[in-house]
Amino acid sequence: MKITYTSSSAVSTRSAGFSLLALLLYITLTSILLSALASLTIAVLANAARTRAVNELAYADTFVRGYLPYATKEVQEVVLPVIGSTSTELLIRHPSGELGRIYVDGGRLWTTEGISAPRALSVSNVSFDEFVVARVERDGGIPYLRVTGRISTPDPRGALNTPLSDTLTITWYPYNYAD
Repeated sequence: MKITYTSSSAVSTRSAGFSLLALLLYITLTSILLSALASLTIAVLANAARTRAVNELAYADTFVRGYLPYATKEVQEVVLPVIGSTSTELLIRHPSGELGRIYVDGGRLWTTEGISAPRALSVSNVSFDEFVVARVERDGGIPYLRVTGRISTPDPRGALNTPLSDTLTITWYPYNYAD
């Protein structure tokens, strides 16, 4: 008796996995989605940086508008500037006899009280320029103080853009002013 063996020659030529076309399609779609996500992330971060810069500028403006009248509310004498003149600093004498000084140096607003070390009133990324203190005499009344200047901060969008800035004008009467 003769036994014959038959073998099946139906071997699949298709292997499991992705075809080249499907792989290229997935890579293309993934790269488009990632680039859209990256540009959206960059836009959100740039907007957040600009918002932070605008808020720092607004805070510096509000702080100075509140601090200067507060710092001079119990002043005994305004030493500098004299009536009718301007100065780049405000020099005041407290009832204790101690001198206080408010001035701009290196673009930052500073204060000193007596012999104490200078204390910065502004953060380093907010710049004060054109800081001028005027002591103006009113007709028959108490002289008042006026501070003018410009505060600015770099625009985080790049060096080609102009800095964000605001003009500062404050007018007030020192509380215990007796001149």
